[in-house]
Amino acid sequence: CTQLALQSHQIRKDLFPFAFLSCWRNASIDEKKGFSNTIANIFRSFSSIDPMLLVVAETLERAGCPLLIPQDLIASRCTSPALKVYFLGNFWLKNPISKEAIDNFLTVNSTMGRLDCVRGILSKASHLMSVKDSGKWFEQLGEWSIALSIYEKEAKEEEKKKENSSERDAALIRCYGHLEHWETISSTFVPLFDKKFDLNEKNETAVWFAWAFYHLRDFEQVKHYAEFFSPKDIKQQIFIILYFISSGELE
Repeated sequence: CTQLALQSHQIRKDLFPFAFLSCWRNASIDEKKGFSNTIANIFRSFSSIDPMLLVVAETLERAGCPLLIPQDLIASRCTSPALKVYFLGNFWLKNPISKEAIDNFLTVNSTMGRLDCVRGILSKASHLMSVKDSGKWFEQLGEWSIALSIYEKEAKEEEKKKENSSERDAALIRCYGHLEHWETISSTFVPLFDKKFDLNEKNETAVWFAWAFYHLRDFEQVKHYAEFFSPKDIKQQIFIILYFISSGELE
């Protein structure tokens, strides 16, 4: 193939990964370690890399004699979402209890809209994740009942230890709101909103209190919580419009 390759840049480009694979199979372990360290340093140090490096990495990986560098590092430089999934999936298989591997694999699948894959990953790995991370992933999937059960279990454990987290309470309120448990929000969490939540938590949860009192027809309370709305929050501004229309206050 030498003469043919010399005549065409494209042929040289197509043949190079396989020619490299042939050399790689015959290389010593020290040679492989040295080359792998060089590639790893390039991946870590340079913002722009030659795409051929990723082609070589993929070719070696699929041939069963991969580069001696972490697959998540290779995935971090992939521009192809499918190739990123491939490397991160392999990395997770080799590191099944790594929280970082799980989170990265969940993130790339979620970004690609592969929600069934996210559900499958969570079914296998949620027990290895923190309550906070597991609950937030189920929230992103819209699995509010599952997320609620996770947060409620955490709340019971905290109660036994006489501990309490305002961040977890805010998560509970989000779940109760999406499940339309308005009486639970209005009867249980009002003291927390007034005495415990910081301004950011009040801004985040105010819309759920407003909805709760709207459904209870207590419009004075609705106005109170609307004072904590952010003009940049679309959901909160939509609530304001709907409230004004239904209450006849829209001018």
